[in-house]
Amino acid sequence: MPTDPTADMIDGGFRTPPRGTGTLLLRCATLRGIELFKAAFLDVAAGRGPIDLTSFPIVQLESVARLELRLAQNTPRKRVARIKPDAFVWTETSDEWRDHAKFLDSFFTGGGGHHYLTSAEHNDAIIEVSYGETIPLKPRPA
Repeated sequence: MPTDPTADMIDGGFRTPPRGTGTLLLRCATLRGIELFKAAFLDVAAGRGPIDLTSFPIVQLESVARLELRLAQNTPRKRVARIKPDAFVWTETSDEWRDHAKFLDSFFTGGGGHHYLTSAEHNDAIIEVSYGETIPLKPRPA
């Protein structure tokens, strides 16, 4: 029986709220997406980057043409910068990338849910990783 090639897709995109900081939602239907994120975070932490998450065929983000992960030597004031209307750069230190990778382990042991990996403070977007949820891209009306 053939497998569905779209089953492992990572979708999502940039959600713009009526006011405040928007959210970059990364929805994983299967643990393969979480594994991809964890490996990418660890690669960047080890200095094997930058990595553009949108370059992976299973990543399809609405309104986002580029989400580049970069390594910083020191903790940056702004971790997520919007460099173009459809392009973002997410920068963390090696320790912070490793912490994000460890944080994703809860999906392997605890099942579905979501985690916010960055905050709104000083950032152009909040990074939200979701596994096994159906979070809408459009924010609910206020």
